[in-house]
Amino acid sequence: MPPTPSAVADAAPAMRRKTSISRRHKFSVGQTLDFTPHRLEEMPADGRYEVVSLMPSQGKEFLYRIRSTTSGQERMVRETQLQEP
Repeated sequence: MPPTPSAVADAAPAMRRKTSISRRHKFSVGQTLDFTPHRLEEMPADGRYEVVSLMPSQGKEFLYRIRSTTSGQERMVRETQLQEP
C-alpha cells in the first residue's frame, strides 16, 4: 500500500534534516592561524595569517582565503595547511 500524501509530507522535514547535516569549516573569519605551505610550493610563506573568507570545499577539503599578518599578502589555502597557534 503506498504512503498517504500526509505521511510523505510528515517524513519530508526529517529527510531534509538528515541530508542537511554536513561538514563545516573548522576555522572562522577573523581567526588568526599558523599557515604551513606545501613543501613543493615555490613561495615559503609560513607564519601567522588571518582568515579573510571561507571558500567552498574542493573535493574532501575546505578552502580558505587568508592574509599574512606581516606582509598583507593574500592566498587561498587548504584547511589542512592551517593550525591554531
